[in-house]
Amino acid sequence: MKKNNSNIKTLVALVMTETIFAACSNDIIDEPAQSVDQTTYSMIVNASKAGDTRALNLDGKTLSASWAVGEEVSVYNITRSADITGTLRAQSAGVETTLEGTLTGKIANGDRLKLKFLSPNYISQAGTLEYIAANCDYAEADVTVSSASGGKITTTDAAFTNQQTIVKFTLIDKADGTTPISASFLNVSDGINSYNITPAATSNELYVAMPGFSGRTVTITATNASGIYSYMTPSKTSFSNGQYYSVRVKLTKSFAVAAATNSDKGKVIGADGNVYDNSTVATIAGTTAVAMITYVGSPGSVDASSLSYKGLAIALSEPSTATGYWGTSDDNAGLTKYNTLATAQNDLAGISNTSTLLTKYSTESYAANLVNSYRLSIAHPTGTSDWFLPSCGQWVLLLRNYGASITSSNSFGNYFPSDYNLTVYNAVQNALLLADGEDAKLVDDNYWTSTEYSEKYGVRVYFSKPHGVGIVYTIKEQAYRVRPFLAF
Repeated sequence: MKKNNSNIKTLVALVMTETIFAACSNDIIDEPAQSVDQTTYSMIVNASKAGDTRALNLDGKTLSASWAVGEEVSVYNITRSADITGTLRAQSAGVETTLEGTLTGKIANGDRLKLKFLSPNYISQAGTLEYIAANCDYAEADVTVSSASGGKITTTDAAFTNQQTIVKFTLIDKADGTTPISASFLNVSDGINSYNITPAATSNELYVAMPGFSGRTVTITATNASGIYSYMTPSKTSFSNGQYYSVRVKLTKSFAVAAATNSDKGKVIGADGNVYDNSTVATIAGTTAVAMITYVGSPGSVDASSLSYKGLAIALSEPSTATGYWGTSDDNAGLTKYNTLATAQNDLAGISNTSTLLTKYSTESYAANLVNSYRLSIAHPTGTSDWFLPSCGQWVLLLRNYGASITSSNSFGNYFPSDYNLTVYNAVQNALLLADGEDAKLVDDNYWTSTEYSEKYGVRVYFSKPHGVGIVYTIKEQAYRVRPFLAF
């Protein structure tokens, strides 16, 4: 196991980078392996920790990968893609040792064997080097069989290399950029795996061991008596096996949605009414993410029903019934008519529009009723309006905030200059992906607004990968999708 030693040169602190580490190529067997009977062998091999993993310098301390007497190593036959029964045991303590044991399996001269020391569970840790030394030392070595005869196996020496990265997280409050956050719990998620750190005493410096990875978004969540703090990397991150990283992380404390600003665009609103970096953080905090913030302006700027609402958020899911009609053709719904995009983008009455449509079209097959069914299944958070069918102008606020150039000169069907701006499409979809995963993204389809164009037509927004995003008007009896909004 690993030991902690002092008086070793200090490693210069490394930071997260966007470097993508190349994956190792697969082993290629040019010729079929010869047929070999299963036999029991004794095996002795000289083993050491390779130079790059024997000492990981950690701010004046060294985490040495050293052997302890009796530590076990399993064996796998790479050449024959077969497990080998039995284990090898370390005969002495130190950086170098002799591994001895009895193995049963099919082994022949020239076979490549993989030796594995431990397969630790990294999910729960204590945040210290001592814990990592005792519980997270995982290393592998490949050897080639020199001889497999007379009941004995001899091989090349085994130089073990670490199969994990070690990261020291220093936790800082982003509010002032200097105050340490002493955490009683830390979660590190790479989007695929999640690691829970529970220290014996609160600390703002916690060490985490985990298998290396390339090109993933990392979410870091810290908890203490005053609340939940979080950080999500803005770009893809990589940590390489056998390396040590020291990362200073500025975390943001979760807060009530009323305190949100436009810089919080892309964050999620939990069912508890608080704002979190993404759904992973919300879940750790004990709530469920229900909407993503899309726009925050001045009070009264997002919906005509209230002078207090300043922000909009889009639901992270859709009604269980996928599509519905806007209304009945050649039937006046009683809403203000907007027959140009220049005027339709000023319609900010989604809440009252939805109420009127619910009165006018009261069957389940209509868009406003799909929103109503959504209300019954997912309650709106404290501090927000109820769910509503967004107006054209409210969609425009969202799209502009993600880069759309919508002006009074744009017309329905071509409100973006040139190519409908695929960049905006990608920005919106990527924001939803980071907020709550693939299922939160908008479907490549049409979405109804609550804006009425005329007695025969309603206004819809469409998302299309080949083109981007567009706003058009269409006959009311077409069945299109619905994505509810919130105001706050």
